[in-house]
Amino acid sequence: MNRASHSVVIIGAGPAGSAAALRIAARRPDLAAQTLVLDRSVFPRDKLCAGGVSPLAESQLARVQAAPEVSSCPVAAVEFGLASCRELVRPTSGLAFRTVLRREFDASLLDLVRRRGVSVAEGEHVRAIEVGRSGISIATDRGEHHALVAIGADGATSLARRTIGVGSGPQGFALEVLVPADSGLDAAFSDARATFDFAPIKAGLGGYCWIFPSANGDAPLLNCGIAVFASDRSRSGQHARSFLVQWLASRGLPCDSSSIRGHGLISYRPETRLGGLRVCLAGDAAGIDPYLGEGIPCALGTGIAAADAVIAASDRNDFDLSRHHERVRRSPIGQVMERRTLRAHARYGRDPVERYFLAARFFGRVRPEQAGSPPDSI
Repeated sequence: MNRASHSVVIIGAGPAGSAAALRIAARRPDLAAQTLVLDRSVFPRDKLCAGGVSPLAESQLARVQAAPEVSSCPVAAVEFGLASCRELVRPTSGLAFRTVLRREFDASLLDLVRRRGVSVAEGEHVRAIEVGRSGISIATDRGEHHALVAIGADGATSLARRTIGVGSGPQGFALEVLVPADSGLDAAFSDARATFDFAPIKAGLGGYCWIFPSANGDAPLLNCGIAVFASDRSRSGQHARSFLVQWLASRGLPCDSSSIRGHGLISYRPETRLGGLRVCLAGDAAGIDPYLGEGIPCALGTGIAAADAVIAASDRNDFDLSRHHERVRRSPIGQVMERRTLRAHARYGRDPVERYFLAARFFGRVRPEQAGSPPDSI
C-alpha cells in the first residue's frame, strides 16, 4: 500500500475544500505546499444544486481571491410567493444573484487550487479515518495518507463527521429537476427572474419550491425543485415529490417524476460540535442554512473558517479542534447562518397552519418592487 505524509489533508474538493485550500495558500504558502486535497470524484463532475451564486457567495469568493471563469445566468428580480400573494424584489444593484452549473464552477475552483500550489488527488475514495495522539491516518482505495490534521469537507454523508462522533444532525432534503425552457417566453429568462414559493408550508412541508434560470451550453433550462427542512420530513419524501410535480404543472411546466433527483441536507446548528482531535468540518458536513438552503456561500465560508482553525492549530502545535463550532459561529458566514436558523425555526418549526400565518405576516412586511436585497442576500 502506498503511504504519503502531509501536514494537512482536505477530504472533499468541492467549494468548501477548495476554499479551505485557497485560504491556506493565501495565508501560509509553506503549509499549502504540504497540503493535499482528496476527492473520490474526477472533476468536472455533476452535483445536485440550484447553482445560485449570491452576493453572499461572491463576498466569500473575494476572501480567497477567487473569481471562477464560468458561464452564468443573471437574476435581476426575485419573486417570493405564498398562496395568492406574490411579491417581486428588485435589488438596486440590478443583480440579485447569478446561477452557474456546479460541474463547471467546482472544476474552475479546483483548477485554481492547483495553480496556487496545493496538491490534488482525484478519484480517490476515503475508506477510513483513524485519529491518533501524534497524527491522523486516512486510508483510501489507493493507499494511506498521514497528516497532522484534516478538514472534512466530504458532504452530507461525511465520514469525518462520524469520526468526531457527531451524528447526522437535523436533516432535510432537496429534490431537483431540469426542465427545457423557451428563453423568449419564460420569465426566468425574459425578466431574469427567480422564484421562491413557500406554498409547501401550507401543504405541511416545511420548505419552499424554486425556479431558477440555467443553461447547458446554448440550451436554456429551468432549474426547479423543492427543499424541505422541517421536522416532519420523515414522512414527506414522496409527498414532496408529488407536490413538486403538481406545483410545476400548475405553472405550465410538466415534468416526469422519474427525472427528479434528490439528495440529503444537514441543517446548520450553532451549538453542534464541528471539530474534534485533529479534525474539523466544513461545507455540507458542517451544515447549510436551513432557511433558504443556500449551500455555496456556506461551503465557502465554513471552508475558510476551517482553514483558519488549521493554521492556528499548526502555529500553536495544538490540534484539539473540539471548539471549532465557536470559531464558525463567530465567522461572517456563521453569523448569517445563525440568523437564518432562527428564521427557519419561526417559519418551518411549527405546525403547518401556524407556519402559514407566520409566513403570511412575513410577506405582509415586504413591498412590491422593494428596493434592496432579499433577506441576507439570498
